[in-house]
Amino acid sequence: MTTIAWDGKTLAADRQMGGWINVSKIFKLKDGRYAAGSGENFDAIRRIVAWVNAGARKDERPEIREQDAPDLLIVDKKGALNWMTWPYHEGLVITVPFFASGSGCEYALGAMAAGANARRAVEIGCRFDVDSGQGIDAVRVVRPPIK
Repeated sequence: MTTIAWDGKTLAADRQMGGWINVSKIFKLKDGRYAAGSGENFDAIRRIVAWVNAGARKDERPEIREQDAPDLLIVDKKGALNWMTWPYHEGLVITVPFFASGSGCEYALGAMAAGANARRAVEIGCRFDVDSGQGIDAVRVVRPPIK
């Protein structure tokens, strides 16, 4: 499925889909936020991302079968994290210092609890979760202040 990690500054995700397909699971939204999706169906992830990009109006939410329903992490430039889960896909504000989603999330959470950054946490998730791999994408969302 996926390993996605957020360490408060960086959003990272593996690239494996369907066991052998290599895709980017991190999307830059038109308002400057970043989203990362996890789930069995990459088309469903892309449809939810497009819906969020278009304003996420409830009456326009795409029809997605429950077994294909993705989770989406959305991070703004200040580091505010929202987790959108099925069936509601309304942003649940997450206020913990780090967070992970997907089939390798337990490995990533353990790695970050031990001091790893998001990229390293996804690497560790990929090492132990057979449904994660094919490389890693990471984007630094929160920039350090200029001195």
